[in-house]
Amino acid sequence: MKKSVCVILAISMLLPLVSCKDNGDEGGGESGGVDFYITEELDRIRLDYIYAFDDNDGELVLVGQRNETVGSDNEIDVDYLVYTFDGDGNVISENELELIGDSADILCVDIRADGLAATVQRDYLTRELYYAVYGKDGGKPAGSVLLGVTEDEIISVSSGLVHDADGGFYILSNDKISVYDAKGELLFELQNDGVTINGIYKTREGGVFAARYIPSKSGCVLSEINLGGKAYGREYVIGAGAEYITGVGEYDLFECDIKAVNGLAVETGKRREIINWEKQNIEFNTAGQINNFKYVAITDDFDIFCLKFEYADEGVFTGGTFSLLRFKYVDSSRADASEGYAPDGRTVISLSSVSSEPLINAAVTLFNKNNTEYRIETKTYARNVQGSLEDAFLELELAATRFNLDLIAGNAPDIMVVNGLPYQSFADKGVFADLYEFIDKDPDVDRSDYLENILSALETDGKLYSVPPCFTVNTLIGKSSELGENPGWTWKEFGAALNKKPDNIRPIAGEMTFSRLFFFGRAFPFVLDSFIDLESGKCSFENEDFYEFLKQALRYPAKVDDSEYWIYSGFDIGDPWLMGILLSDFYTVKRYETALFKEDIVFKGYPASKGGTAGSSILPGARTAVSAQGKNKDAAWEFVKLLITDCQEVAGKNGFPIKISEYDRLMKEAKEKLPPTLDVVRVPVDSNNPNGPKHEIRIEPNTDDDNRKVFDFIKSLTVFRNGDVTITTIVEEEAAAYFAGQKPPEEVAAVIQNRVSLYLAETG
Repeated sequence: MKKSVCVILAISMLLPLVSCKDNGDEGGGESGGVDFYITEELDRIRLDYIYAFDDNDGELVLVGQRNETVGSDNEIDVDYLVYTFDGDGNVISENELELIGDSADILCVDIRADGLAATVQRDYLTRELYYAVYGKDGGKPAGSVLLGVTEDEIISVSSGLVHDADGGFYILSNDKISVYDAKGELLFELQNDGVTINGIYKTREGGVFAARYIPSKSGCVLSEINLGGKAYGREYVIGAGAEYITGVGEYDLFECDIKAVNGLAVETGKRREIINWEKQNIEFNTAGQINNFKYVAITDDFDIFCLKFEYADEGVFTGGTFSLLRFKYVDSSRADASEGYAPDGRTVISLSSVSSEPLINAAVTLFNKNNTEYRIETKTYARNVQGSLEDAFLELELAATRFNLDLIAGNAPDIMVVNGLPYQSFADKGVFADLYEFIDKDPDVDRSDYLENILSALETDGKLYSVPPCFTVNTLIGKSSELGENPGWTWKEFGAALNKKPDNIRPIAGEMTFSRLFFFGRAFPFVLDSFIDLESGKCSFENEDFYEFLKQALRYPAKVDDSEYWIYSGFDIGDPWLMGILLSDFYTVKRYETALFKEDIVFKGYPASKGGTAGSSILPGARTAVSAQGKNKDAAWEFVKLLITDCQEVAGKNGFPIKISEYDRLMKEAKEKLPPTLDVVRVPVDSNNPNGPKHEIRIEPNTDDDNRKVFDFIKSLTVFRNGDVTITTIVEEEAAAYFAGQKPPEEVAAVIQNRVSLYLAETG
């Protein structure tokens, strides 16, 4: 069938390797040898989307979608396919599914206990929903039932349809769970009543549980659906951010998240780690990561099958291919390993980070693939959090604290990713080794190969304690004709320039939700270096620059009505004075100059007393250090060396690389063509109606002058964003009294000076 569709991909990416794990109960538990998995890459399957993937008595069943662009009008021909594989991962059959009608598509799929694919389908003309079941040979559905829910009610999650042991099925919609018997008769419904339901799952014995986030219980629970009582029954506390698949052996369910797969026996509460993704350096794509775990299947022998999605055309999506991976389980009786050594005989070196870093994960995988002497095991301290943004930030703070406590206890890893840590305090206490010592004695690495200003900005007392493989830049841009050709200004100069503009403008365009305190809190980390020298541990807030900073924040309202909030694309804001951007490539400037400002721009940055580009902050990506207390410093350096040498092309897809030679390639690419989706900007015809009709503006590739402008700006940067959550919190707390009219700026600055000085003395 043919129709125009918009496909959203949320697919897991798993990177293959040979690996091991300690297989014990959480919190201690069983002792013994080391269980491990050997990874094999099997068949490749051309699909664009996966609906379901499951093990059924030794056979794997997969239902997916394949799209083909046809005709001059670029219509998309959509095929729905069911695959079966044997226990070794070999394809047994591939068959097409015929839907209930030409105007139908599939919303969600479940593999029943008998191995047949059951679907919920939508007729997008009538908006009716149907339940339909297919045989293993595909073709027309063996039967279909019109459901009593509409398209608007169905929830768009992969775990929206499951079956119990008797063939009854359960459908998760936006406001309820609908329970049907095997004939498709509606039995009852469970209303959500304001509780978020993340998915419904079937157990080894055919029971069904709903994963619910209940604020009153301060977390997530698995709630059993009781058919007899037509209500929720037993509840079990679970972690946030996980997906569940049907268990085997003694486990009712397998809990899958970005860190591991854990076996869960709901009756006893037993929970055991089956495979640890981090220790095996398997990288998941962060986009849509919760739904990704539906594409994991575990056999009765504890072999784990996964699907790795591969992009075509250098990372630009032009059609998808999945590789089927098998993690072959090897029990502890076949492993001979002692502490510090992997089953393959390599020495283990440790890497720790506050939160997961995709670029680091990819580099670890590459290191482990190629290094015959060492293998890296990773540890991430931040846990998955479901709740508010404040909860997520709190977890990052707690993760940094857990990291710090491990260091105090003498459990220093060999390698640290320092993002999120109190970096300067750690550097002052001698936690990190000087990377210059490794660089200067390594014949394969030369300081002159790297951006001198970036290395210099990273130095502490002439020593280089950490290095990022790449970085981005946070700055303010505006018209050169209004703001001049030179970057940088003070808060007084900012105010003088703003006084020439109409009173009712937002100084930084698009910041529709900014109150004065919010603006102040956002701007402060970018100008922190104007008031604090973290190396010397001294601060200076009692000065005209800081008073002027406070004064300019008064340009924003004391409080912002939530009704003012709207999402903007960056090109929906009329004629801006300033625009905040996160610069990470050579294309962005040309897009803003062509489609938004319509003339040359200047990298003005946030106002800062140091002038120049001090108000434009370098944001390091995956800043990595070698532990001074580590047991394997030379091996740790080999990993850091890989980051800043062999991984620089990949780093250039995540920001600006630090290796100078990469820039010739990046600037050459920017002159040849823009990446797809970046060569056209759609701008509202009426700037006061961002959601109205739009016209297209074509963006041309860069000229040599365009490239030189960006490169010269990058080479002029001198300030890393050394955000400190504690300092920012102190400054915001005291500034609030000024914004509320309770204290003059001099008194507020004096209190901040005192509090920050004490904090710096305590942590220095």
